[in-house]
Amino acid sequence: MGSGMAARLLAAGHNLSVFNRSAARAEPLERLGARVASSPSAAAENADIIIGMTADDESSRVMWLGPAGALAAANAPDALAIECSTLSHDWVLELSREVRKRGFRYVDSPVTGLPDAAASGTLTLLVGADPADLDAARPVFASLATRVLHFGGVGQGTVYKLMVNLIGAVQIASAAEGMALAICDVDAEGLAQTAAMAQAQGAAVTSAAWPAKSRWRGMSPKRTASSAWPRPPRS
Repeated sequence: MGSGMAARLLAAGHNLSVFNRSAARAEPLERLGARVASSPSAAAENADIIIGMTADDESSRVMWLGPAGALAAANAPDALAIECSTLSHDWVLELSREVRKRGFRYVDSPVTGLPDAAASGTLTLLVGADPADLDAARPVFASLATRVLHFGGVGQGTVYKLMVNLIGAVQIASAAEGMALAICDVDAEGLAQTAAMAQAQGAAVTSAAWPAKSRWRGMSPKRTASSAWPRPPRS
């Protein structure tokens, strides 16, 4: 996701420095014109806007607050720190406090969309921020997203993203359970198509349901749900 977003910023003409824990992943961005930095602080040095996109709370903490973290850099006055990762609500609030202590402004902006949406600049951004800080970020957001939804103060974007993820996970699990019941008596091709259309119109569930066709083609119609999915061990 981060690589696609960075490529969009470069295409829009932004002067970009990047850091990736896996250095090889930054090489395509270097070929596009980015400066590859040796640490988050080196990438953030003198930046007006710093954007984080990482895997989890732990990696976000290291990226921002580690000894060579982005907040250790000397930056322009009132620089924006924008966290686009999906993180825990508690950590987002803690991070926002640390950001403000160090003279930065903070925008909570997790994203929705698949990697191809990141590469095409068609993400949806779920924002929690002061309205003035969001306005300052909009020129950058215009290169990344077709929709920017503002839910309120810092942390509210993360609350909504976690809610969406939870609902999506429940939908996928319930769809899988329903398909397990039906697979022995229902045509697999038709089942996958119908489930993809009816279960949800959201990308998360639809994209998960369609690949099921290829997995089910090799299953015997007489194979029962109980034999396709192992039973839990007896206590």
